[in-house]
This record gives sequence, C-alpha cells and structure tokens, in this order.
Amino acid sequence: MRLESYDKKTLFIIIIIVIVVIISFLLYMFSDSMRFKREYNVRFNNKFVYTDISSVLESDFTGVVFFCDKNNVWCKSYAKLLDSVSMNSDVKKIYYVPMSDVSTDSNEYKNLIKLLTGTLHLDDNGKEVLRVPYTLYLKNGKVIYYDSETSLTIDGDTPEDYWTDHEKKDFTNRFNDFIKGVY
Repeated sequence: MRLESYDKKTLFIIIIIVIVVIISFLLYMFSDSMRFKREYNVRFNNKFVYTDISSVLESDFTGVVFFCDKNNVWCKSYAKLLDSVSMNSDVKKIYYVPMSDVSTDSNEYKNLIKLLTGTLHLDDNGKEVLRVPYTLYLKNGKVIYYDSETSLTIDGDTPEDYWTDHEKKDFTNRFNDFIKGVY
C-alpha cells in the first residue's frame, strides 16, 4: 500500500500509536525496575523502587527498605535472593536506598543511625554504622525487623559458598515472617 492511499485520519492515528509506543518504551527503559535490573542483574519485573533516606524517615513510613551498594558482591547476591523471594509474596514494593549516594556526614544518615540504634554493627571506634546489605522492615515509622545477615563476612567467604539451599530457605522463611509483621 502506498502512503497516499491512507486518509488523514488513519495516518494521524498511526502516528499517535507510534508516538505512544515510543514514549512507553522510553519510560520503561528508565524505570526504577529496569535501572535496578541493570545494576543488580535481577529480573526486569522486579519490585524495587528507588528512594532516599529522608523518605524512609517519615513518621508514618511502612514498608521494606533495602540499603545496598551496587558495587558490593554481597549486595548483588542478596538482591537476587530478595528479588526472588519477594516475587512469591504480597509485597508490592521494596524501597531501595543506594548507599553510594549517601553521605555519612549528612543529617539524614545521622537520623537514620538514631532510628536503627541497637540494630547496627560497630566500627573500629565503637561507633554504630550501617553496613550493607541491610534490609529494614518498618511499620508506621517504627523498626519491626531488620536483616543484616551478610553485612559482616569473614575474609575468604563468598556469596556462592554462603547461600546454600538451607540458608536460602531460612532467608525465605524469615522474609515471609517479617512481612506478616509489616502488612
């Protein structure tokens, strides 16, 4: 068929459809889900949504928050497991705070440390610090549960050696129990 054989209305509809498809594709490619997929090599239809510490500190915040660093091999392994487990749950979103974007000198970070007091590891000076991967379960701004299982590892350990079938099953059970307390 030649272009001249289409009437103006049909041509207009085709152009609109093409524009909508292109815009939808671009929005999808730059979505949180795709960005997280690229950074952590998880499935494309994941539940991760980027956020920042100030949003997490809101007094009525409820949800699962994943603090991690895309350059950390333990974070990558943990993210894959968290992604897999979350797909079989009622969780709609997992909020992700990229720690590479966080300044430990910022007021938000200091307020987060206050919120998490007693759940964190100590540095060499005895000061509480957030080590990743760290998953936080909040309900109405209160810490319900947390998981920092692999944030401190022994030299020589690898995620592949650590995450045995038994450890994965334990993680899955904990996640499902924690979620019941949040939602």
